[in-house]
Parts: sequence; C-alpha cells; structure tokens
Amino acid sequence: MRRQPISLHRLFWLALATAACGPAATIDEATHEKTPPVDDDDGKADRLRGGQGGALDVVSRSPGGAPTFVRGKLGRVENLARAQRSQAGGLGSALDQVAARFQILGADLEHVRTDVDQAGGAHVRHRQVANGLPVLGAGILVHVSPAGDVYAANGLVKAGGLPSPTPRLDEQAARRAVSLDGLAPAAGSRLVYTLTTRGTAFLAWEIEATGTRADGTPIRDLVYVDAATGRVVDRRAQIHTARSRRVSDAKGAETTPGTLARSEGQAASTDASVNAAYDNTGTTYDCYAQLFGRDGIDGSGGALLSTVHYGHAYNNAFWDGTQMVYGDGDGQELGPLAFALDVTAHELTHGVTEHTSGLRYENEPGGINEALSDIFGATCEAWRNGVVDQRTWLLGEDIWTPSTPGDALRYMDDPTKDNYSKDYYPEKIADSSSPSQFDDYGGVHGNSGIANLAYKLLVTGGRHPRSKTTVEVPALGIEQARAIYYRAQTAYIHESTDFAALKAATTQAATDLYGATAAAAVTASWDAVGVGAGGGAGGGGTPDATTVESGTPVTGLSGARNDKKYYVLAVPANARNVTVTLAGGSGDPDLYVRRGQLPTTSAYDGRSWLSGTAESVTLAGQEGKLYILVHAYAQYSGTTLTATWQ
Repeated sequence: MRRQPISLHRLFWLALATAACGPAATIDEATHEKTPPVDDDDGKADRLRGGQGGALDVVSRSPGGAPTFVRGKLGRVENLARAQRSQAGGLGSALDQVAARFQILGADLEHVRTDVDQAGGAHVRHRQVANGLPVLGAGILVHVSPAGDVYAANGLVKAGGLPSPTPRLDEQAARRAVSLDGLAPAAGSRLVYTLTTRGTAFLAWEIEATGTRADGTPIRDLVYVDAATGRVVDRRAQIHTARSRRVSDAKGAETTPGTLARSEGQAASTDASVNAAYDNTGTTYDCYAQLFGRDGIDGSGGALLSTVHYGHAYNNAFWDGTQMVYGDGDGQELGPLAFALDVTAHELTHGVTEHTSGLRYENEPGGINEALSDIFGATCEAWRNGVVDQRTWLLGEDIWTPSTPGDALRYMDDPTKDNYSKDYYPEKIADSSSPSQFDDYGGVHGNSGIANLAYKLLVTGGRHPRSKTTVEVPALGIEQARAIYYRAQTAYIHESTDFAALKAATTQAATDLYGATAAAAVTASWDAVGVGAGGGAGGGGTPDATTVESGTPVTGLSGARNDKKYYVLAVPANARNVTVTLAGGSGDPDLYVRRGQLPTTSAYDGRSWLSGTAESVTLAGQEGKLYILVHAYAQYSGTTLTATWQ
C-alpha cells in the first residue's frame, strides 16, 4: 500500500543571457497555459563581464536564464566593521555594483539583516522593493570577506515586468476569494508583489487564513489573491508540519499552549511525555550550541516552547511558528511523538530556518526546507549518540509503527523506501501551480529525499542506492558535512533557493570552510542525485535509455503523471534533419530532445509541450546520439513515438 506523505510536522529572479542549456518555459498565468516542472541546468559556471573589467563566474541561473549566484570582484566595502553594525547594510556603492549584475538598482533593495560569520566576514540580506511595495520571494544576499572584498552575491529578483501597483480588485473581494478557497480569513491585509517559485510576479492582496487539515493539524497560511483577477495565485504555509524550556500540557484539547507543566530548571515531572519534550528540546539546543555556536532557535536565546498531549490519539507533531506541538499517536501508526529526538530537532530546525534563510514552504524551496530539518534532525541524533550508524539515517524510527521494528517514517539513505519520497532530481515531484495542503505544497516532503540522500552520501561516501547514476561520492564525514550545510543555511540560502541554487550554495560553503577538495565532494554528492551535470549522460551515469531505430515506431507508450521515459537514436554523419514525434492515444505527454546528453524539462535542444498527445521536434542533423525524453505532464496512454533522420 502506498504510504501517504506524512510530515515531520505532519510528523515533518529580466534575464541577462540565455541559460547554458536553453531556457525553461515561460508562462501566461492569466490564460492558464501549462508549465512543465523545472529541472536543473547543466551545473557548469559560465562567465559574465564584471563592472570593473573583471569576469564574473555565473555559478547558477534561474530556469529563465537569469543569474542566481555570481562570484568574482563585485566591489569593496571600505569600513567592514561599520557595515556589520549598520541597520541599512552599510555597503555603499558596492550594493549598486551588485544590483547592476542582476539588472536592478541598489535603491530597489531594502536591508533585512547582516550576519557575521566566525571568520569575520559579512553576509548581508536584502529584500526587493518596487513601487513602494515588497516583492515577496525576491532579494539578494551580498557576501563580504573579512578583508572587505565583495566576492559573491546570490538571490532571485524580478527585473522589470511588474504589474501596476493599483489594484483592480478591492480587499473585500479578495477576502471572499480566500473564503471560497476553503479557509477563514483573519483580520487585516496588505498589498504586495508576490514572486512565485516559477518567477511570475503578481500584485496581490496578502491575507492570513486559518483552517484545519483532515488529520486535525491546524492550517495557518498566507494566501495571495491576484489584485487583478481575484484568483488565488500563491499561498505560504506558516505552520510546519528551543535553552529556556517551557513544556505545557494540552490535556487532549486541540488548543495551545495548555497548562504549564515544567519550566527550565524544575525537577522532572511524573508525566513521561513532558520529560521527553523537555529533554529533547534541551538536547537540540545543546546540539546547535556546541556544534554551531547558536543560542537557541532565534539565535538570541529565546524560550523553547512545547505542548504535549495535543488532541486525542493525534498522529502528528508540528512547528507552529512559535512552539513545538506533539500528539500522543494512536499506538498503531505512531507512538507518542515527544519521545523522538530527530522529530524534535526536525521541527525546531523549521524555526531555525525561519530565522535564517527563510525558505518558503512550497515546491523546490519547500522540499529543501523539509530536507534541512531532516538533515539537522539526523545530525543532532548522531551527535547525541556519538556515532554515525544505520539509525542515523532513519527518521522517526522511535515512534513510527511501534509494533514493527526497524522501519521509519523516512529513510535518508534510501528515500524511495517509504513509497513516496524521491531520490533522483529528474524524477522529482512536479512543482504545483497552486500549492496547498492537498498536494503536499508541491511535494515538499517527497522531494526532500533528493537533498537527504545527497547529504548522506557526503557523510559516508558511496553511490546512488538505486544506481540512477554511477558517481562515486568521496566521504567527508559528518563533522565537515554538517558545518557545510549550516554555513549554507545561514550565509547563502534564501527564501527562493531551488535545488540548483542549493548545489551552488553548499559548494561555496565547502570552498569557504575546507577548500577545493571538499567542494568537489559536495559537487559529486549533487551529481549523484541528478542535480546538475550528474543527471545527464556526461555526468557519470544515465537512467536506462531504450534504443530506437530511424523510422521504426515505438507503440503503446503510457505513463502516470510526471513519469519519464528515455530513448536514444544514433544519428549518422550524413543526416540533414532529425524529427521526433508523438502521436495517437490520449492524455498529455510532452517531448524533449538533446544531443549527447539526457534532456530534462529545462535542459534540452528542442521541446514540444502542447496540450494533448501530438508533439513534434525537428533539429538539424548532427552525428552522434540524440537523447529523447517523454515526460508525462498528465497521465497518458496508447501513444506512439517515432524518430526519423533524413
């Protein structure tokens, strides 16, 4: 039986140039044109001219081709100490130089905060503003060395193309749209620009709304209603399903915090769940403090709040933006959740994420959000136990199906073992155009497995467990791996970071801390799970690609939504044109082709993604192998593939 996604809170940027491997789809939101899911680029840095005559490395780009991570001589901060203290960022003309690389003005960036790392460098976060309104999901991080050199910048911005700041839809109409979406709008609203994970910007009303999932988990989402059309165009979950500790008892009610049961320094309670919550929040605090020098979830010693005995036989634990909440489980699917350290550390890491990178909880950024919670949950458990062993890579094993030994909620070493999670980027759950609780906010729990496996391989070394690639990852050990991911989380990850940007972030963090050898290991770990070059034929391995002959149809193709089938055609030197077609049957498959490497839905030499089954791509002849991807945008069956060279 296919296990449904359960969280560990249900127990868990105008383009500067074309992308290196071709642009991804643009989308007309108003006409509901379909958009294929975003996959990786080829993972290779390219070059961009710097403002002072120097070349900049473009480490990563958005699916539309705009830079998301640039590295090189970007300017200089003459008084770094003042910049570190400045409430306005203190970068001076360096900010204008950085902004120009992303085709916006320094005046379009508003300082959020400056983080100083242990070496004395500064990481300055800015959000984008336009027409006096925030552009949610858009911003730039500027990285300054201890010597005052601006050496890198990353982020996602919207350069031009923003709607008029005057709404056509009033607030009350927007609130009615939220009600129709099945949630109850709370008091208050504001006008913002919201940038979706697919790069589309809307003028929208932001309205907080509440509700309850089918399993009883409370919902508190920020819902964004298009101020022109009244459609819900985005929503962002605020509840993700700390050493001043306070543990309260809900006594079976679904309200928090309940009655205070134990505070910091008090003697143990007679209630085992109260003590478990107290102990595990304390261990998580100590883990972050001793490994990373972090004083609590907010970094400032804020109280660690927990509520136990939430609901009746409640199979869930979640971070509600303020505190941990634990159910007792039903004794069959789950035991009392307060007893699992990795669950507690997972949920509290959602709090750390809120106070550092601020990753949004949808689509690829949401999958990374979930993965970071898994990663630091496993890290804290290994730290407590003093060893990395098989149990390190099992999430929630202490409380999942208590009567079945050896199983777990998620498996970081073999993610697909839970029958939902993904472990290979080309097979990831497609981004949702309207993420909500009904589609796991765009597969955030399922896609977390991709980063989970990359981290596990970085720690232990090895290859992909299902041989999706043949990349051999060298082991760095958990001490270096955890430091790399924490630096990436606090210095380089931003709210719209996707998997390609995460690869760039962790590689840069490894370079900062340990140098080129460690950075190469990080790159290999991402290649092994198909993020970047590793997912293509030139990256160390391919999925099985079925050989096709020119003019010979392949009949009876079918697939469920997001299914991928790969084919390869040998093209001789005398070929003038090559045409690949899909025809017949029903449903909606899409067609992508690429010379010499496996195509993805954003890396290809040609594509056809019309509605229905009729698709056709023609390329000029070129000797070598032509790889073909048939991707199920929606379920299809009875379709015929034909590849022909002239």
